[in-house]
Amino acid sequence: MDKLGVIILCALPLTILSGCAIPVHQIKLAQPLAVSTEKHFVLERRSRFNIGTGYGRELHRGSRWNEVGVIPQGLVYRSPDQALTAEGYNVHEAYIVISHTTLVGLYLPVEKTFTPLSKSVELFISNTEEAQK
Repeated sequence: MDKLGVIILCALPLTILSGCAIPVHQIKLAQPLAVSTEKHFVLERRSRFNIGTGYGRELHRGSRWNEVGVIPQGLVYRSPDQALTAEGYNVHEAYIVISHTTLVGLYLPVEKTFTPLSKSVELFISNTEEAQK
């Protein structure tokens, strides 16, 4: 085999692997989502985050978020204004998980698992009458 053939043979697996998506890291929950519908808020500023798969996400300024439950990691919220997904080599429906005013991860309702963020993000929220509609 000539030199060019060896280079191609060595480079081919790296090229193929670099195009592969990383799976979404999922943590099984010891307890299922405890359903609640008490809290609501509006996001005052746009917020960006990452779950370590190479696909970043953004929460839109002005989006409304309604509490749907609680897990050990925090309160789980879903938005009627914004569809949210966690993307790796699969795409998963996702809700945000907040501890106090910090976005700590995503709840995947179909899988019933928690996905931590690469880095927690402080959210700027308001609890207004408009958010409760």
